[in-house]
Order: sequence, then structure tokens, then C-alpha cells
Amino acid sequence: MISSVPLPIPGPGDLVTYDFSSAAGQAYGNTAAHKQLSSTPQIWGMFSGDGNGNGEIQLSDKVNVWELQAGKAGYLEGDYILNGEVSNQDKDDYWLPNLGSGSYIPE
Repeated sequence: MISSVPLPIPGPGDLVTYDFSSAAGQAYGNTAAHKQLSSTPQIWGMFSGDGNGNGEIQLSDKVNVWELQAGKAGYLEGDYILNGEVSNQDKDDYWLPNLGSGSYIPE
């Protein structure tokens, strides 16, 4: 994800913090870049389900990634919930609702 505004360049040893989760406008691309996870409180987060890492959540993420890893343990590409196992919950609750979504990164 990319911030919607330029951030200050820190000095040596300084940290930069930025909260992407507080509003749609925090990420470059607004709602094309992330989705609302909760309305009260308002929380925004990244799309889940891009198993092949091409920036788009497509049928190929289910067929070529999730189906090949279903039932396996570990933090694998098909583990869309990041709980250490590839299960139907990854497909049904995380991949399917985001099908057709993608990241928004400028050329």
C-alpha cells in the first residue's frame, strides 16, 4: 500500500508512522486500494486473496493456489487469513468476497 500523501523523510534513526486503517483516503487509490473492514470503529485494511501476488484477486488464485494447498498447514500463499492453515474459510470468507479486487499502484 502507498500513502495518499507524501510523508516526511526522517532523520537517521527516526521512525515514520502512518495509519492506513483510519479512513479510505489514507491509501493512494482510496477504496480501489483497500476495503472497509469495520464501520464502528472505522477500520480499513488490505484485500485478501491474491495468492499468486500479481496484484489482482482472480479465479487463478483459487484454482492455481488455494486448490493446490487446501488442507495443508503453514503460512502458504493460499492461507489468506494467515492462521497457519489453508482451509475453506480462506476461500469462502477471504478470497470470494474480494474476487475482482486488486491493488492500486501507479505506473
